[in-house]
Amino acid sequence: MFRLRALNTHGWGPYSNEITVIPSSAPSKMAVVTTVTENVYVKISWAQPNDNGAAITANKIVILEVDGLTWTESASCNGADATTFSDEYCLMPMSELTDPSAYGLPINRPVYAKVQAFNLKGWSDLSDINTVAALAEVVPGKVATPTRGAQTTES
Repeated sequence: MFRLRALNTHGWGPYSNEITVIPSSAPSKMAVVTTVTENVYVKISWAQPNDNGAAITANKIVILEVDGLTWTESASCNGADATTFSDEYCLMPMSELTDPSAYGLPINRPVYAKVQAFNLKGWSDLSDINTVAALAEVVPGKVATPTRGAQTTES
């Protein structure tokens, strides 16, 4: 806590009201995130950076779109969600990554992600782009209901 008072040739003035200052700043930049294929998802993982004196309360996950220039915040990976935040990873559906109305990534295209952290002082810088990346893959469609057909034998 702090309080101030001024001094001039006539003496000291009264003290100001006390104020509390929390010495902090926005979180540090995160280390590079990782992306790995996990079943029908890409798992995006990160480690929280230094909070610089104020607790980190949320993350923002952005994915590089097919144009190779646009970074879009992920709707599926909500970094403010308590579970996602505490687990320090999210599962991005392959179907969303390859959907032309979402990210539109072609099959076998690397999935690049960046993450940033938030505290009461603001957002950190985005992490650097991951250089090792999971690949967008085709998710198998629903299998048709099997039917019993005629059996054949070969000789």
